[in-house]
Amino acid sequence: KGGRWRSTHCLHVEQVWVQPPPHGFNPDQYICARLWAKAEDGALIPISVLSRRSSIATATKDAADSTATTTDTDTDTPDTDAATTSSSLPRPLPSLLYGYGAYGACTEAGWDVERLALADCGLLHAVCHVRGGGEMGRRWHEAGRRESKATTFSDVLACVSALVEAGLAEPTALALEGRSAGGLLVGASLNLSPSTFAAAIASVPFLDAAGTLQDGTLPLTANEWEEFGNPNEVEGYESVLSFSPVHNVVSGAAYPATLLLPALNDARTGFWEAHKFAHAVRSNGHKHAASRPVLVCTDMESGHFRAADPKERASQRAKELGFAVAALRTALGLDLESGGLDNHKGLCAGDP
Repeated sequence: KGGRWRSTHCLHVEQVWVQPPPHGFNPDQYICARLWAKAEDGALIPISVLSRRSSIATATKDAADSTATTTDTDTDTPDTDAATTSSSLPRPLPSLLYGYGAYGACTEAGWDVERLALADCGLLHAVCHVRGGGEMGRRWHEAGRRESKATTFSDVLACVSALVEAGLAEPTALALEGRSAGGLLVGASLNLSPSTFAAAIASVPFLDAAGTLQDGTLPLTANEWEEFGNPNEVEGYESVLSFSPVHNVVSGAAYPATLLLPALNDARTGFWEAHKFAHAVRSNGHKHAASRPVLVCTDMESGHFRAADPKERASQRAKELGFAVAALRTALGLDLESGGLDNHKGLCAGDP
């Protein structure tokens, strides 16, 4: 009381003079681009795309830059009203699409060795920045939550259409991936158009939205109502039920080869949700079940954030991506033993 306060502010300035590249990584071997998909309501959905330059025979960096914004992830909406197309990207590639679209979270298209490995195998990797996420600000989140949640899933299909129409993605060899709330994105998108994808991977997936969100005794349910809606209310129930994956499986549809990866000790998404979805698909006359199985692999030790051991996590991830590559090879009519997807032949055979 009656004393003085002294405050000292220190400004630390850091400057990177040299950025050593990761071992064996040559950025000139890859192409990164920003495309825009036109949604049903006219909104433009950003898509971050990565592929290996050698997979696109006639592509050049200048040509790619002239038709798409590069990896500087600015969020300004383009003046165009249609998806970006480019004659410099002529041959469609087998593709893995990733999406999350919830909680206002921003899915960054940063450097990732997994994505590079997929590109080295001849795949196109695309991050779909759908509504429900926060990539385009608060309104982007609001446009994909509660009663508007279904917008998230229709945005995914808009991204698929844009990639196919641009000649980037092979329409018969598309895979979709998501985890946690991104698992909801996967399940709901499959229900909207089961035959669009050849493969799907959903880790610790939120698939029984209508059932789980009715249980107020679960630790996170009350908070989830703000994001997905409250099915204990009349309007909320109709909304949640309309997109809950377990409750909207299409009877007799040709679902893709699907790998569901719940965790027994997951306190956020119950392991039983994946089993319920798998049972719903299998019991509703899933076509091509022999060649496109719906598999559930429950982690009996880990929780929501996977195994703590890096080697075990890497092993799990390799199996997931291996499943996707195998499913895409099958969709393309390629021999699983003879190689990967680069140029539609060779599984990363030889030096990339």
